[in-house]
Amino acid sequence: MKKMEKKGVAPVVATVLLIVVAVVGVALLVTFIMPMIRESMVKAEVCSKARLNLDDACYDENLKKLFVRISRGSEEFQLEGAILQIINETRTETKKMSGGEIDIGILESVTIDIQREYRPDAVGIAPIVKTAEKIEPIICEVTTRIPVRTC
Repeated sequence: MKKMEKKGVAPVVATVLLIVVAVVGVALLVTFIMPMIRESMVKAEVCSKARLNLDDACYDENLKKLFVRISRGSEEFQLEGAILQIINETRTETKKMSGGEIDIGILESVTIDIQREYRPDAVGIAPIVKTAEKIEPIICEVTTRIPVRTC
C-alpha cells in the first residue's frame, strides 16, 4: 500500500509544474509582447490623424529647384517634422525636414524649395509626430505621393 501512495505523488507534482510553467509563459508574453502591441496601436492611432498633403510639386529646369507645396488637414497633432521622398526612375532620396522648415498650422499650406541637379518623377511625404506618451517622435508612413510636373 505504501508503494501506491508514493506513485500518486509524481502526477500531482507534474501537474503543478505544468501549471507553473504555463503561468510563467503567460507572464513573459504579457511583459514583452504587450508593450510592442501597445506601441503599434499608439503609432497607428497617431498616424491616422497626422496627415500631410502634397498639393503640388514642380521642378524648374533653369533654377535646378524642386518646389513642393505641403498642406495640413483639420486634425490636431503636434508636427515635429516630415520626411520628403524624392523619387526618380533610378533612385529614391529622403530629406528630413524639421518642424521649423515646415511650420504648418491647421488648414494651412507652405511651399518649400529644394536644390536638385536632376528632375524627380514623384515626391512623397511622411509626417513625424511628437506625442505625450513617447519621448521619441513617431515617424509615420508615406501618406501622399504625387508626380512632379515641370514649372
